[in-house]
Amino acid sequence: MKYVSKNINKREKLNFLLLTLFSLQLGINLMAQDGTENSMINEMNRLKLAHAVELKAKNQAISSCNYGDINMCFLVGNGYQKGYSSINNIGISFEYDDFKAVQFLSKACNGGSVKGCTALGTMYDEGKGTTQNKDKAAQLFTKACNANEASACNNLGVMYQNGYGMWGNKSKAKELYSKACQLHSQAGCTNYANLNK
Repeated sequence: MKYVSKNINKREKLNFLLLTLFSLQLGINLMAQDGTENSMINEMNRLKLAHAVELKAKNQAISSCNYGDINMCFLVGNGYQKGYSSINNIGISFEYDDFKAVQFLSKACNGGSVKGCTALGTMYDEGKGTTQNKDKAAQLFTKACNANEASACNNLGVMYQNGYGMWGNKSKAKELYSKACQLHSQAGCTNYANLNK
């Protein structure tokens, strides 16, 4: 069975790493073209400017969340959970901080972000940034699944299939995987097919 969040994290981290390596290679190539000290200084200034823009975007996102922008709360929480986030088309590095992730994802979920509820459910399910609480995770996944969030339906299906707590219901898992698949979750489709074997 696949948890959507784990698969996405690996793919997004790889994309972020590739983009960073591409940017560094581009800078090296620019310096190698004329080999002058000026090109090295220009590249260093460009990197300093990029870092300043990234820091400003991060601070603005946190401020926007604190003023009630639920989408920004999700993006910031997601950033602390994964170590980076894309905010307003700017890739932003975050320090990994599960406790801050739970704080911002809670704001997002309480404000109506189904993606925030799904991510927060994963934190409770795995006990990251908070005490592990399968019941709370199931409540959050249910809330998001009822709002047609595919990954939440898949994750709840995993809980039912694995029999966590009071669940242990393969027919309910199959129903949830089917819904996730209909909502275009590849993990949901895979889990549904595997359960039918």
